[in-house]
Amino acid sequence: MSHITVSMSSANSIVCYLERNGYLNIMQRQHLLNTLGLSEDDITSLEQRLALPQYHALWHEAQKLTADPALGLHIGMEHHPNLMSLVSNLWVHSETAEQGMERYVEYCKILHTGMSIRFDKGEHFSSVIFEYNDQQDYCQADMERTLGLNAKRARQYLGEDMEIIKVSFMHAQPAYHALYEDYFRCPVEFNAPRCSIVFASEYLKRSSEPHNPYVFSALREQAEKLKKSLLLNKTTEQVANIIAKQLHVGNYQIEDIAKRLHMNRQTLYRRLKAEDQNFKDLLDNIRQAKAMELIQDRNMSLSEIAYYLGFSEISAFSRAFKRWTGETPTHYRQVLFK
Repeated sequence: MSHITVSMSSANSIVCYLERNGYLNIMQRQHLLNTLGLSEDDITSLEQRLALPQYHALWHEAQKLTADPALGLHIGMEHHPNLMSLVSNLWVHSETAEQGMERYVEYCKILHTGMSIRFDKGEHFSSVIFEYNDQQDYCQADMERTLGLNAKRARQYLGEDMEIIKVSFMHAQPAYHALYEDYFRCPVEFNAPRCSIVFASEYLKRSSEPHNPYVFSALREQAEKLKKSLLLNKTTEQVANIIAKQLHVGNYQIEDIAKRLHMNRQTLYRRLKAEDQNFKDLLDNIRQAKAMELIQDRNMSLSEIAYYLGFSEISAFSRAFKRWTGETPTHYRQVLFK
């Protein structure tokens, strides 16, 4: 899995849902954030990013806490303007729905660097299409939330009469499939080649009620900065991808990585520093993210996880895991699988 990141606003919406609905008290919230290696400042920051394995681990923890297989859909059904992402706010404050869709596509990498969004405008029907760069990164709960929020916000800001023609998901039909049609009020396709929402093109001319050109301008300036920061971190991205692919064979010495990137060690150090990164912390963050993913796999022993992450001994892995989460991997698993 490459070093894909998602906007922290997505993670914050999950945590806030758990709190609103009584699944998290203050102590449990702190424990959850510690487990994910996050601080209170991280979870509320517009500019913070969350590694994809950590994000998937958050979904796993949330579904375990709620025992709700349809959690993603239920989060999508709730709309809270104060929790909207920067990109969603841009959509709301666009002059028309069509302009909003164009901005949604333009800045989609701010939401999820491993996903692309396409807007196809037709004479009678238009569609928004969501495609993963790697289908292994697909998360059913997250896509339920994403399409659910898109439908909820469109109807709230463009009119409850907005007609959605069809919604498609890549995953198989779940046991709670009746909930989809009740919510989307249209036919729902499962096992589709890609996720999408199809709607009548006439609604593209509408503008949302809170549209404000001054707010839109300020938001777009901020979106441009975030987009550029993602593009500027190309060396970090390249190094992270190499480390992620080589973790299980332990081949991640900085000299070897520099050679693969056709530069010397000093140049690589300098470029990482220019992107406000250092090799040691980057390796540690990738190990932590992968550990949070593998610890959920019942078929992998702790020794196998330690070996996969490049630790020579399980005791070294246990110390690192406790530093990341405040718990030993043994205790974490006991609670996880209880």
